[in-house]
Amino acid sequence: MHKLNEIFSKIYVVSFKESSRLQSLSNRLSGVDYEVVYGPNKNELNKEDLIQQGYVVATPPFNYSLSVFGCTFTHIEIYKKIKEQKLNNVLILEDDNLLLTENLDYMVNCHKNLPENWDLFFIGLYNINYDYKNILPRNYKNLMYIGDGIYPLEGSNAYAINNNFLDIVLPVQENPHTFRGPEYWDLFNKFNYFSLIEQVLPAIDTKNYKFDDGIIKITEIGHR
Repeated sequence: MHKLNEIFSKIYVVSFKESSRLQSLSNRLSGVDYEVVYGPNKNELNKEDLIQQGYVVATPPFNYSLSVFGCTFTHIEIYKKIKEQKLNNVLILEDDNLLLTENLDYMVNCHKNLPENWDLFFIGLYNINYDYKNILPRNYKNLMYIGDGIYPLEGSNAYAINNNFLDIVLPVQENPHTFRGPEYWDLFNKFNYFSLIEQVLPAIDTKNYKFDDGIIKITEIGHR
């Protein structure tokens, strides 16, 4: 059994059926037991329809593209699955993740250091909205490589949820009038959240960086 499956009760991957990243996903998550959840891509969404449903579109600070809406809707669909199955300790990845296998042991140790009442555990982020008070005392590189290597996308690219997370976040995200896309930092004071700290390293030259022998292209990272 893969180390990720040993510590998480379930692993979901966020994607959509037309994603070019699906071809390499099985190689990048080799040995991992996971379920892919396919959501809408941007071509299946209509801005006017979203506005009629009550979503805030192209209005600061929620100036989200249709791609962001599609991705977030898929996360919400996963939340619903988790709630229906009454699961806890679930890992959620996006389909452009790239496992840094040399860091798995460190991540496992961090997971062991979590208190029993943890609700949200960020794995693929440098920090939590620049709030360092809940960063676990473990100094290492990101488990999931994404973005420019030092500052991964400040979103939901690799994280685990537990306990009270769904009770707090799902009602907000399901309601078009309170929908926040990936930006729900204001809810963090309502649950126990933790993150990992990565080493302060020189920025990776993404033009020459080898993504595990080229199984995922630089143009496929962070794009929908």
